[in-house]
Amino acid sequence: MRYSLSLVAPALALTLILPTATSLVFGPYEQRPYEQQHWFETRQDKSQDPAPVKPASSLIIDTFRNPLHNDLGFWHGTGENLTLQHEPGSMRLFPTDPDQNFHTQFDVRDCFSLLPWKDQFLHVVFEGNEEFTVSLNEHNAECNPARSPFPGVPDSVQASRYIMRTRSWDPDHDDNDWDESLKHGKQRLPLKHRFRNDTRGGGRQRPAWSKRSELFIPLSHFRIDHKRVVSVSFTGFYTREPITLYRVEIVPDVPSPAAWNGYFTIPENLPTGQLILRCSRPNSFAFGIDDGQPQYAQQVMRILDEEDVRVTFFAVATGLRDRSTNFTRFYGEMLKKGHQVALHSNTHPK
Repeated sequence: MRYSLSLVAPALALTLILPTATSLVFGPYEQRPYEQQHWFETRQDKSQDPAPVKPASSLIIDTFRNPLHNDLGFWHGTGENLTLQHEPGSMRLFPTDPDQNFHTQFDVRDCFSLLPWKDQFLHVVFEGNEEFTVSLNEHNAECNPARSPFPGVPDSVQASRYIMRTRSWDPDHDDNDWDESLKHGKQRLPLKHRFRNDTRGGGRQRPAWSKRSELFIPLSHFRIDHKRVVSVSFTGFYTREPITLYRVEIVPDVPSPAAWNGYFTIPENLPTGQLILRCSRPNSFAFGIDDGQPQYAQQVMRILDEEDVRVTFFAVATGLRDRSTNFTRFYGEMLKKGHQVALHSNTHPK
């Protein structure tokens, strides 16, 4: 089976030295140090022979203390002209397009193995937009950023399925729900206590839901080679509501279901397709045609017949349903000739 996908590798540019500031805002068309840093440069000097990764109870990836790099010492930043605002301890994203993305890297010179944490959970603390996806991005087979594709194969999950919402807790309030939650054994404090930003008012009202939310995503829910990870990313923003990231890490456990966390449980792992970026047949390449144009259909068919070439047509379903385009008959003929027809979405949204 043949597939055709294109990846645009970001260009390497010089690093800028930023002045000291408590808040940095970069518009979509400004030259930002995030993009200039990008994939190919680290912010810490890594030895050529790093020590092997040892199993650990957790792995802190990014607490956004620095505008240029994460806690592992590697680049974090954006693609597709996403506007950012950095303050120590947070990164605020202002999406205007679902294709925009924010990456935080595990490594760049080599593949990073998540096998020591394979049974653990990606934990993200954020506030705001909940309509986005989270991806783990696999390196290429050579673990070489100078080779394509880079990044390699990603796999994504829908963030909203994994959200745990927490409630502020008034320690002077006799909350039976809270007492009941302690019966579950090992518990974490509510998010606002762990991050020390509790803004609850006085009085003996019932606890209010926190504005911050948490994601707990099993690493096993990402269908990639966990020995060759390069980054975790946030993309697919389907509303323009800003999102603020506070923490990205891998943790060994998830709080037990209780009233303070909305009786949160990990959802089932949904089926996912396999993304293929190279041909399985030796000495071959894929020829894909996206977004077929009716006015060129017959000309394309004639050229393919003359050259005896077989291709994959990626068709948009709305075109197939529009009888005036004659696409249904056209693709039917192509199938008879040995070509392949694949789906290029229903309506071709962003």
